[in-house]
Amino acid sequence: MKQLILIFALAFGFSIQQSVAQNHFKIGPSAMVNFADIDEVNVPIGVDVAYELAMLRKLSLNLAATVHYSKFESRFRENQIKEIFQEDLLVGAQADVRYHFRKRYRGLYLGVGADTKMLTAKNFFPPSENDPTPTLANLEINMGVSTGFYFNMGKLLINPNIYMGANPGDQNEYVFHTKVGLAIGF
Repeated sequence: MKQLILIFALAFGFSIQQSVAQNHFKIGPSAMVNFADIDEVNVPIGVDVAYELAMLRKLSLNLAATVHYSKFESRFRENQIKEIFQEDLLVGAQADVRYHFRKRYRGLYLGVGADTKMLTAKNFFPPSENDPTPTLANLEINMGVSTGFYFNMGKLLINPNIYMGANPGDQNEYVFHTKVGLAIGF
């Protein structure tokens, strides 16, 4: 019985080592385009830090942490003379399962997943009748699809990618968003 457990443990350890060798740590800049409604669009700039796990021959699981920031003219105004700005900080996580059309980490892939972000939006003016709470803190959850491409450059992987997510519910400040990034994998 001890020999069987030892053989199983060694086989399990070897499979984990092989799996880790096929995983990739990635980091890179990204930009989001957030749509609240027709008249409000903002583009926060940020960074993604991700770890992509090899699952099956053509499948992987991408887990990313994201931080994005923007400062833009607010749609709320006390008077027409003074410009009012809004500052958004979005800190979140994204997970998507990716199907690679060729080999894993080579060429085009298509993914399905979800992302969640903690939005802190601050308007730079005191509370008013139109906007009684100038600072909003909101958890946003979206479902989406991703696509991208892998270029192998020696030991580095270059991964331009795009993620489109939506939640038509009323709990999100931004109903639709698109994230475009360029990740460098190690």
